[in-house]
Amino acid sequence: MGLIVKSKYILKVGSLKVGLIPTTFTNTNLKDIYDKLKLIDKEIDISIIDYRLILSIKHIIGILRIIDEKKKRNNTSSIKNIEIEILMRFCYTDQISEALKINFGDPFNRNFIVIVISNHDRIFCEVERCVLDKGKLNEEILEKDTSNKEYIIDKFFKKHIKEWDSSIFKDERKFLEFVVERGAIALK
Repeated sequence: MGLIVKSKYILKVGSLKVGLIPTTFTNTNLKDIYDKLKLIDKEIDISIIDYRLILSIKHIIGILRIIDEKKKRNNTSSIKNIEIEILMRFCYTDQISEALKINFGDPFNRNFIVIVISNHDRIFCEVERCVLDKGKLNEEILEKDTSNKEYIIDKFFKKHIKEWDSSIFKDERKFLEFVVERGAIALK
């Protein structure tokens, strides 16, 4: 019997092979879920990101390209853990504690995107099976392209905006470029 992954989001971003599992968890003890996922294979990278911090699949790809490019150039970062780096870039901060508070601060949120980086399809299947034991696949939270724009603006940029009429906030492509750039410079 072949390996079947239910999520349709298996991506190649540079040298990274990435699986995305948009999930509505049945419980919010994500630390326990993360610990179980890491037992599958210590070498995989897993980030569990609040879906509201993600503008679109293109946003995820943009952040992962930054990480892949940095890896290709052997640029060392003070962040040795790709999982934490991904989280910090989506939270636009260089403080781990702040990123954790932003991402996991809403005790009622159950919708997350599980980002898995591995070169092995078997790992994707095992991680997905473990994730779906704790929740249900909810591709809708990843497919509603750019609907999180207002949340992202309010959470991260509202107090710094002087010109609401700027094309950055009106044009979806420019806003995507803006948030990816902000994620890139978060850890300079």
